Amino acid sequence: MIDWNVGLMRHLGMRFPEVGPDRVVAELDLGENLATVGGAIRAESSALHRGRRTHAWQTRVTDASGRLLSLAIQTQMILDK
Repeated sequence: MIDWNVGLMRHLGMRFPEVGPDRVVAELDLGENLATVGGAIRAESSALHRGRRTHAWQTRVTDASGRLLSLAIQTQMILDK
């Protein structure tokens, strides 16, 4: 398991309250750096498909009140070692 609390992520103040095989949740306190949001944002990625050769993940970014700010779907190709 990767230590999610090192390097750049720690410097930015990112927290990962949930890390699992099918779900990752990241939190970041923006303070006053983003005028339209302020406060904290939360990004939650969930596996939509985990095949042998490809994975599809959906990432939802919300503000502290739960308002959806961004939605992205990513497809990754799985390579042999």
